[in-house]
Amino acid sequence: MHLTKLLCSWQRKKPFTDGEEVIKPVLEIAAKMLGDKKIETKFKEIPLSNNTITRRIEELGANVIEQVVFQAKNCAFFSLAMDESNDICDSAQVSIFIRAVSKSFIIEELLSLETIQGTTKGTDLFTTLKACVEKYNLDWTKLDSICTDGAAALTGKHLGCLSLLAKFLERPLLTYHCIIHQEALCGKTLNMKHVMDVVLKCVNPKTCSIRCQMLPNAAHGETYDASPETTICWRSSARIRPQ
Repeated sequence: MHLTKLLCSWQRKKPFTDGEEVIKPVLEIAAKMLGDKKIETKFKEIPLSNNTITRRIEELGANVIEQVVFQAKNCAFFSLAMDESNDICDSAQVSIFIRAVSKSFIIEELLSLETIQGTTKGTDLFTTLKACVEKYNLDWTKLDSICTDGAAALTGKHLGCLSLLAKFLERPLLTYHCIIHQEALCGKTLNMKHVMDVVLKCVNPKTCSIRCQMLPNAAHGETYDASPETTICWRSSARIRPQ
């Protein structure tokens, strides 16, 4: 009965603010398994309202950002990676990742996710990037390189984001084309039918069950399935899972 209640709460597919519907059933199950009335009373006193859970998640997120910014400020050099795409509401979102290096640590984290209102030209992307770096008071002199997906708005010779960034820094900057995007472009050009035929046989559950045995969990000896659908990977062929 308790397990059914727990499964039903998870199957609601609601956001993390529904602590009363997700976390409280777990605490009730734990309290009954322990068989201690005092513990059960303490569990019931834990505040799990939507506002409380939201505030705690925001505090955790702020702490993560604080740690990333602290390490980025104390690094020897850092590089950035940025990509622009539209969300399900057709709003332009720019994701900015940072890789900071020093003698004692290397971090690779999401620095910020910025929303662009209006156009997504090179000037707009540069303004967004500049505002993000300055918002966290990062030292521009430590910026060593930047990686993008090769879009014209990012790599344009005169008004691209990278060109405007180089002019702003008044020094050359190492720029890279994302290797995953390059692989996707190659996959559209090369004739890989002899490879894709084998992949289809391994991935399609109607023809082979080997996909259920892939990616074992070394720590627990468990197996799990990885979703093959992605728009920027070798397995993104339209025929990867024929209907």
